[in-house]
Parts: sequence; C-alpha cells; structure tokens
Amino acid sequence: MTNIDPVYRTSTPEQQKEKAKLLRKSLDITVERWMTLGRGTIARVGQGVGVPGFDGVLRKSLLNEQKIYEGKNVNIRGRVARGFVRMGEDVVVLPVGDEANIVRVERGTAAREGVSPYSFGNTSAPASVSTSSPLPEKGMADIPELQNCALAGDIVEITLSGIDPARLSPGCVICHPHPSLRPKVKRKVEARVLVMDRLSVPIIRGSQVLLHMHSIDVPAVLTKLLSSQRRGDATPRQNPRVITGGVTATVEITLSEKTVLEESNECKSLGRFVLRRGGDTIAVGLIDKVLD
Repeated sequence: MTNIDPVYRTSTPEQQKEKAKLLRKSLDITVERWMTLGRGTIARVGQGVGVPGFDGVLRKSLLNEQKIYEGKNVNIRGRVARGFVRMGEDVVVLPVGDEANIVRVERGTAAREGVSPYSFGNTSAPASVSTSSPLPEKGMADIPELQNCALAGDIVEITLSGIDPARLSPGCVICHPHPSLRPKVKRKVEARVLVMDRLSVPIIRGSQVLLHMHSIDVPAVLTKLLSSQRRGDATPRQNPRVITGGVTATVEITLSEKTVLEESNECKSLGRFVLRRGGDTIAVGLIDKVLD
C-alpha cells in the first residue's frame, strides 16, 4: 500500500496506544460531522464526542460465511466490536492464528432512502434524503478522514490478502497481531448466568448445553456450580447441587473446542453468551474470567 503513515504499521502495545491517540485526535471534529450525517452509533462522552469501544484494541467478528474471492484476496463481512480498523494494517485471525493484511475497508451505507445501511452501496455516491429531513445531502466522500477506516459498531466489508480463504469461518475474530493485544483462545470460563424463570428441568453439574456467542454455537458442559442466589436472598448459596429457574448463579463452563473468549468488562461482544438446551434458552450470561 502507498501513502500509509508508518504509525499505522506498529506492533507494540505502546505504539498501538499512540496510534489510537493520533487517529482519535484527527477524528474529533470528523466524528461530529459523521454524526450530523447520521452514520454509525455515536455517543457523547464528557464534553467531547466519542464512539463506544473506540479507545480499545481492535476486535472484529465475522458474521457469516459470505466470502467473495478476488484473485489472491478474499472479501469478508463482519462487525467491528471494539477499536478501529484501517486499510494497510496487519491483523491476525483467531482462533486459527493466521496473519493477513487489510487492503480495503468499506462500511455499510444506504444507497438510497429506505434501504438498509448495511446494503454496501457505493460509499462515494451521496445518499438520497427526503425533503422533510434536516440532514444535508452529503456522502461519506466529503469526510476524507473516515475513508478506508471503520470504528467500533460499524458493519464492514474488508478485503484481506496473504491468507488462505479456507481458514476463515463464522466465529473467527480479527484482532491486532501483537500477542499481548490478542483475546484469549481457551475452552474454560467462569461466568455469571441468569437462569430463565420458566425452566422446566433444573440445571445440575455436568449438564450439556449449547453456548451461543455472536455468530457461533459451541457445545459445552457446566463442569462446576460455584454459587447461586435467588432474588431477595441476602447471601449467595455456595456449591449448590442444582440451579432452578429465576436465580443468578456463578458457574464454570467447559467448551468442546477452543474459542476466542474475553471477559465481559473488556469486550462485551466476546464476553456475553446464551445457553440453550433442547432448542430452548435456559440462561444468559457474562464471562467473568477466562480460565487456563
């Protein structure tokens, strides 16, 4: 790639933080203009304008198996869960661990009024706006700082080079290549779960469930019941034998295969899940710890 600032090719944690500061400084006014155009999810933080998850390290999950081949490159679609992604950066795909380079970034944008913003129309063409709408008729091309870049919350289509397309599948996560900035790839977690009120069969140790997280379903086993607490109880009950409906519990879950996992306070998309059994949702939960 050409005309890419060397700071965007960094690999150490310190350089990654400096990169985020530099890009955030250049986007402070740009994000306000972006909000005026009605693109993306914007939240005001303090007295400034920020994007939820923007300050974190890159996490991008693949939503489906749609892969379009262009010679040696492959186009994939997913959501930026945390941080930002920019053309020219090197990334790693987990859990496979293969590295790749981003050669194109295209955010979803509505080609005309009434069309889904994730239709991936021509981003250079101005979107049609009704006469009653106060939004100006401007396209994303009017904001050069946001070209070839996507922030947390965006649904994007990116082109990767230097990776075997057969290694990509739903549930893969694209992240920063530095080992210290990657999420963990493990099989065991400690989590807090809220059990559904209408639970027909109580949960016991060894119960087999299906863990659903973002775009994947992984068979799992509840290996330990650490504590449970019913609404109104002053203290939780330690090491319960069963968990019934309507309680909050802390459990240890072991997955059937290694999966990209992260504590919920670090990345919500990789730290929240749903437990299903026999086609029914029996609990929802948050990951507190990723265990070795």
